[in-house]
Amino acid sequence: MRAASRLPGLAVLTLGLGLSCSQPTPPRHLVRLQAFYCSKRQQDLCSKLPRGAPIPRESLPPVNEAFQLWAWHPGVGTVVHRVEWRSSFLVGDSTSPVATKEAETDLGEVGDSSMSTYNFATAARTRYVMRVLLKAPNGKIQDQDSLVWNYTGVGGHPAALDDHAHH
Repeated sequence: MRAASRLPGLAVLTLGLGLSCSQPTPPRHLVRLQAFYCSKRQQDLCSKLPRGAPIPRESLPPVNEAFQLWAWHPGVGTVVHRVEWRSSFLVGDSTSPVATKEAETDLGEVGDSSMSTYNFATAARTRYVMRVLLKAPNGKIQDQDSLVWNYTGVGGHPAALDDHAHH
């Protein structure tokens, strides 16, 4: 009798665990996306340095030193930082056709916030889209946000911040 009375409880417990495992993962959302100077300025790299002062949204990040891009997102999951730009297909050949390019960093399973560091010192003076993607376990994009910076100013002076888009 005792064994029989325990089995229904065990069956319910197992069923309950099975149902909780099949529940979809709640979607994560990007709360904030912001560029920061490195805590120690004039560095070529700063991934191991603390975050410095925020770069104002209406300003462009520096072209002669590294800076950090931070994204805040509650929960744990895959985070991808992607940079998109257009420049000459052949580096150093201004007569070659312009091509769309991108570089992507998959940070893997990250919780609460993520950071990537960039340095545009030797990069083309063009328009950059800095995109952060939050991915679900199935690989689908749960949320994304981007900052757009346009370095194609007239007379060698960079243009102002182009856009900020949250999807």
